[in-house]
Amino acid sequence: MNSSTLHILLVLFIALLFSPLKKYSQKWDEQFIPTAIEEGMADLTITSILQDQYGYMWFGTKNGLHKYDGYSFQIYNSDPSDPNTLSDNAIMCLAETSDGKIWVGTESHGLNLLDPITGKVKRFYATPDAASGLSSNQIYALTIDSKERLWIGTYDKGFCVYQNGAFEQFLPDINDPAKIGAGTIWNFLEATNGDMWISTWGSGVSKYNYDTKDFEHFRHDPNDPKSISDNLAGPTIQDHNGNLWITTWRNGLEHFDMKTKEFTHYTKDGPVGRRVSFNVLWPVIEDKEGNIWVGTYEAGLDRLNPETGELENFQYDPAFPRKFLHNNIWSLYIDRNDVLWIGTEGGGVMRYGGIKKKFTTIRPIIDESIPATNELVKSITTSDHYVWIGTWYHGLLRYDLTNDSIKSYYRYDREELGETGANQIRSLLKAHDGNIWVGSNRQGVFILNPTTGEVVDFKHLFDDKFTLSHNNVRALAQDLNGDIWVGTTHGLNRFNKKDSTFTRFLEVNSGLTNEQVNALSSSLNNVLWIGTNNGLQYYDLQTDELIQVSAPGDLTSNAVNDLVESSNGLVWIGTKSGLNKYDPETGKFSQYAIKNQKALNNINSIEEDPNGNLWLSSNFGLLKFDPTNESFSLFDQNEGVQVLNYAPGASCVTTTGVLFFGGIGGVTGLNPQHIEVNKNPPEMLITGIVVNGVDITEDKHPSEINTLVVPYTDNSIKIHFTGFSYVDPDKTRYAYIMEGADSDWNYVGSNRTAFYSNLPPGKYVFKVKAVNEDGLWSDEVTLSITIPTPYWQKWWFYLICFLVFAGLIWVIVKWRLRKLEKEKERLELIVDERTKEVVEQKEIIEEKNKEMMDSINYAKGIQDALLPKKEYITKNIPNSFVLFKPKDIVSGDFYWMEKHEDTIFCAVADCTGHGVPGAFVSMVGANGLHRTVREYGLRMPNKILDKLAVLVERTFKERKDGMDLALCAINLKNSEVYYSGANNPLYILREGTAALLANGEPVEPNKEQGDTKLYEIKATRQPVGKFDHRKPFELTRCELLPGDKLYMFTDGYADQFGGPKGKKFKYSTFKKMLMQIFDENMAQQQTIISQRFEDWKGDVEQIDDVCVIGLAVKE
Repeated sequence: MNSSTLHILLVLFIALLFSPLKKYSQKWDEQFIPTAIEEGMADLTITSILQDQYGYMWFGTKNGLHKYDGYSFQIYNSDPSDPNTLSDNAIMCLAETSDGKIWVGTESHGLNLLDPITGKVKRFYATPDAASGLSSNQIYALTIDSKERLWIGTYDKGFCVYQNGAFEQFLPDINDPAKIGAGTIWNFLEATNGDMWISTWGSGVSKYNYDTKDFEHFRHDPNDPKSISDNLAGPTIQDHNGNLWITTWRNGLEHFDMKTKEFTHYTKDGPVGRRVSFNVLWPVIEDKEGNIWVGTYEAGLDRLNPETGELENFQYDPAFPRKFLHNNIWSLYIDRNDVLWIGTEGGGVMRYGGIKKKFTTIRPIIDESIPATNELVKSITTSDHYVWIGTWYHGLLRYDLTNDSIKSYYRYDREELGETGANQIRSLLKAHDGNIWVGSNRQGVFILNPTTGEVVDFKHLFDDKFTLSHNNVRALAQDLNGDIWVGTTHGLNRFNKKDSTFTRFLEVNSGLTNEQVNALSSSLNNVLWIGTNNGLQYYDLQTDELIQVSAPGDLTSNAVNDLVESSNGLVWIGTKSGLNKYDPETGKFSQYAIKNQKALNNINSIEEDPNGNLWLSSNFGLLKFDPTNESFSLFDQNEGVQVLNYAPGASCVTTTGVLFFGGIGGVTGLNPQHIEVNKNPPEMLITGIVVNGVDITEDKHPSEINTLVVPYTDNSIKIHFTGFSYVDPDKTRYAYIMEGADSDWNYVGSNRTAFYSNLPPGKYVFKVKAVNEDGLWSDEVTLSITIPTPYWQKWWFYLICFLVFAGLIWVIVKWRLRKLEKEKERLELIVDERTKEVVEQKEIIEEKNKEMMDSINYAKGIQDALLPKKEYITKNIPNSFVLFKPKDIVSGDFYWMEKHEDTIFCAVADCTGHGVPGAFVSMVGANGLHRTVREYGLRMPNKILDKLAVLVERTFKERKDGMDLALCAINLKNSEVYYSGANNPLYILREGTAALLANGEPVEPNKEQGDTKLYEIKATRQPVGKFDHRKPFELTRCELLPGDKLYMFTDGYADQFGGPKGKKFKYSTFKKMLMQIFDENMAQQQTIISQRFEDWKGDVEQIDDVCVIGLAVKE
């Protein structure tokens, strides 16, 4: 072969390199969850355990009493200066009264009664040699019987019974059968028939009937094999069959048949079915399934099935230091939700929820120099009943699912071959032909025949383009055509079976958008999905094209860790920042991430289970994602997952649906069908009520408060609550609602406090609930809250206020009416007098108004006389119009026309102001134009405007009155127009392609519509009149063609407000209108322009004078 080297390595044969591993999987699936000292536990020796009626767990330790709610500890310690505290920190035993108080027995300082609500303690001490009272200060056992009597076991003075405030002593005497035997009393058990069984240290067990005062003793008899085996008796329980189980300190476990009164012995070396793992035993308890749990001293915890005799032992394992904390078991307790609590001597407390999560851990340890926690599994694949494991230190391993054995199947001898990286397996693939493809870190890819052990290796050769593109292999896949694809850090490769060569797909020449290929997945739709550091691509097997699918922002991160196509055709992509979904049919992406959980959002590998759920490995455990409701479930150490930090792409699923995930510490295996759920919902409890910063539950437990009445001044309420679910309390989530204030439930995660401020008066119902780690909700706990309405907000107070206010108004109105009547009479006299004066003034004003209107009308007559007659205009330019609309009677706008020889002068002017002031200025302007042409003989419009400016400025002296105007001199003979303007332009409209020449140069049209063009001849930017920076007016000569039309106008038309939105008409609209009516004759244009103005203005007041002149000077 020119691209690979074929060799058979003797070190690869299965038989030669097979070596059983020391620790490859856990022996048991149960998870014992440590209750860590980080949560606040002050001592790790747990002598006694109790759950109170509210749900709190209590732990007696050698350093105080601990109260636990699943989240933190509250510690009760002894304070010698405070008699209301515990008498001693060394706690030996606990018991709870019916009213919730806790009896606490200490090692050497008497008995205590704790009120958990107030936190105060009542102490009881022994009186030396007293015939009554507490017999000893060394209290080792406590129990409360069915008649509320407290039984107290002591170290050396027998026991006492406390009832009705008095102690009854039962002192020991080994020689008197009517008395308890000598030795420490370690345990009391009230049997179902009311008898009390008492365990002693040295005198076996005794049965006592309190009513008959009779003792029956059971002690070891060397001559009777059916007697108890040891007089050092420990804790005793009665099982569901009514028989007793008694632990001993030297000879194992005793079973006592209540009918035959015979003992059966369970010892370390006993026959099968009657064994325990160690003979030094202490606590014992029965679970709901009838199993007997026994704590040993030095050998951990035993679980015995009495029906089958099957025995399981759980011990501390250094490889999993947090799975089982300690081998010295001191106390056992089962709470109301069937959680088993295990107290140890020096290791703290563990809890076992009884739920088998079915997680198996495979630990590939074959090199003791490598710490177990550093074992790194980088890749996994499956074939038949085997799981192939690629490791970072030990090459390729094969795990047999049938017998839990592991074989070292392929490993390079580094010293012999001098190569590195071959044992670092990054990727694995079981091909259709049964061969195993192995992708290494730096030594290319290997094909292993599992049957013969034969290996073919393929490496990158620098000078051969038909070899692998790189030796660092990160991903392997086989497509529907049977072709093998190899993803490397430097490109994608397809293996050609015919000649054992590779076809390279690189970024520079093939369409691959990033050369680091991290993940590959074959699709049933004839494509190969490709995950790179630049997102998602696919290779079309039919067209041989590489297509980029994702764009920036489509994925939570562009660096793809793993991808898989699910059974419904969706593509799921895992990145360091979350899970992503791609729908090939719609082309849409969706992103999923857990808020504020960076480690969990690093999705390293993805597998689909038979139920359609996705299992994801992360940097902090395993996640199950349900695509139907888009929810995540976390499985971590609390569920038995021992490997937490997983490797990208290191996962596989067997044909039976078993999943395997690899990472630091080994491989996690699980069968999703066997995952059990916690069927016990949390026990919901309100734990605190604070109103305006004050705790109102000092004398009773908050859960006993069903109704709360809060003054309207104290309407700030804080409510604390807890859902007791000790299987996995960190995953308990809460929701609450205040009916009357909230419209919906508040889902607050792990927050256990609700706060409401400024609640208005009214009736409310607070409801709270909790959900456990498997989605089971608790019953709702309610609290009725009433905030009374203050008297000034009640209806009767409003009524009183209304009546008082109405009466006051009535009095005021009546007083006011009387006053008004008197005032009316006075005013009537005044009105009569003033009416006469007003009539006289009215007549004077009307006379003055008539005189003023006569003057204005006379002025209008003068102004009209100054304006050229219509006949004069049509005589000079027949095809023309004048639209003149003064705002008032007289106008500040005027138009002017005069003819000299072949030249017609025409002007339109807008004078300062309108009405009478504007009319005066217009008269000055019209007269000035006449003078410039007639008196001064000026013929050029610019010279005329220069002279007119002087005349106007001279007339008005210091005032800045003046005008804007456009002036044209039209030479009919030469078909040309001379124009000069003061701020006001000239519009020339022309039809056709001929350009307008201005001063001999073509002019660009200002606006075009079809063949019609509008040319705007700009004015000089200054008025006629006083101006600070005056300059000579500019002159523009334009050559006219037949059909050209000229328009001069003031700003009144374009500035008029109106239309549907009340805006200005504007010059752009004015230009558009002129172009639209270009083909109409001038008389019709006048009608259209006038009507358009009226339609636009509507009911809006005309704001200025309007003047528009249109001239068609040559047809």
